[in-house]
Amino acid sequence: MTEELRAELDELQRLSIVELQRRYVALFGKTPRASHRLFLLRRVAWKIQEQKVSGLSTEARRRLTELTNQLDPLTEMATKARRRVKTQTKRRGQPREIRLPKPGALIRRVYKGREIVVRVLQTGFEYEGERYRSLSAIAKTITSAHWNGLLFFGLVSQKK
Repeated sequence: MTEELRAELDELQRLSIVELQRRYVALFGKTPRASHRLFLLRRVAWKIQEQKVSGLSTEARRRLTELTNQLDPLTEMATKARRRVKTQTKRRGQPREIRLPKPGALIRRVYKGREIVVRVLQTGFEYEGERYRSLSAIAKTITSAHWNGLLFFGLVSQKK
């Protein structure tokens, strides 16, 4: 880092929030959404360094290009969106969670030594002859505590 650049960054430390906001506008061409002093200081300092040092090193640019070729963000986003997509049920046209088994399937779980069997219906679930709108409602009936139904029945795993 050059002495000139170091002096300019040291000068930023002495600026008020209003002065940092003005510098931000001058560097980025738009008003900052935040008025947090440390945020403004870091963003302005980063932009000044970028301009003085000419951005990324050639090694960093090469590595960035390599990584972007390996990971196509649009494909990744589409995959995540597909996981969240809900398919349409045939009968009512209501959204159906894609993580659920198809209607007619049985979901089994052993809870406190007792086997629990739930039948997946076109719209809802059946447990011990009663219909429920969600797996969470069944889990609450069984445990007397609020549970995420998908988690309780092992259809999804909890991230740690």
